[in-house]
Amino acid sequence: VDFIALATGCDRGSAIRRVIEWDGLADGAPLPPLRLATPPPVPRREPRDRLRGLDLREPTVGELAEIRNQRGWSVFAGLEIASRRGLLRIANVPHGSEVVPSWIMTDDARKTAWARRLDGKPWQFTHGESKANSLRSDPDHPPGLADVISADRRAVVIAEGEPDALAALTLAWASGAADRIGVI
Repeated sequence: VDFIALATGCDRGSAIRRVIEWDGLADGAPLPPLRLATPPPVPRREPRDRLRGLDLREPTVGELAEIRNQRGWSVFAGLEIASRRGLLRIANVPHGSEVVPSWIMTDDARKTAWARRLDGKPWQFTHGESKANSLRSDPDHPPGLADVISADRRAVVIAEGEPDALAALTLAWASGAADRIGVI
């Protein structure tokens, strides 16, 4: 009912009457055809940039092993591939009153970046906990997009999150197709 009210721009009572009519529970003349309301334009916001001032660097073998151990993986080929491609970086991320060593999924364009804590703990925010912390978010440039375009990778895996992207690179490596497959 709420969706119909929002989509048609009518009040809740009219939306309820429309649902009843569609369900065949009402007598009387049918309602006029459904007309969707035109949504207001969504203003384009500048992406917030908490990458500024961070010293992004390649992970050490020990840091790659730490991420691998947290994920429970037996190999870290996907981590190495992501690091070589510039998708995986390490930085100390300010968070409240502390500075947290973190692994960051991004790309060479640095238009979007998501951080996860190297200690494996969730980020604490006023609205609750989160596994990933958005440092910069541009919906038109997800992590990995610049790598796919610049390296002309013809096969692309679209992953739900950073660990899935790393797992996809590991599977690409295991299948001998790591150079041809990109992750977003």
